[in-house]
Amino acid sequence: MTTAFLPETGSETLPVDETSLASRGIRASVRYWLGNWKLLLGLVLIVGLTGFSIKGSYIVDFDLTKVAAGDFNARPSEKHFLGTDNVRRDVWALIIHGIHPSLKVGLIAGVLGTAVGVVLGVVGGTMAGTPTRSSARWPTFSLRCPLY
Repeated sequence: MTTAFLPETGSETLPVDETSLASRGIRASVRYWLGNWKLLLGLVLIVGLTGFSIKGSYIVDFDLTKVAAGDFNARPSEKHFLGTDNVRRDVWALIIHGIHPSLKVGLIAGVLGTAVGVVLGVVGGTMAGTPTRSSARWPTFSLRCPLY
């Protein structure tokens, strides 16, 4: 337990409980998350996709993703939930087994982008001169370069 100084009374102190401060911070964060529907929807989608990528391999057989696993361009049915494509692969199985690599690529791209941004921000913010001018001129140069 620590004490807080009350400026209006002079030297008197008031006991403050850190656990109540921490619980108020957590409650405020949860209230913010529940009040922001876009954030909540994004979290639900990411958690749902991650859970489905883990459980999906147990639900759907991987052999259905191989060529000639089903009927040619079949419509959705009990056997093929979303039908098949033009090489006879089950579309539902392709989606289920493609979630995991897609989440991996997205996570790696996000982490790398954040790391590069932090490094460039620190270099540009702490060093004056050539590094700052180079980082400011790089977007102009890269946008003028043809991609072909």
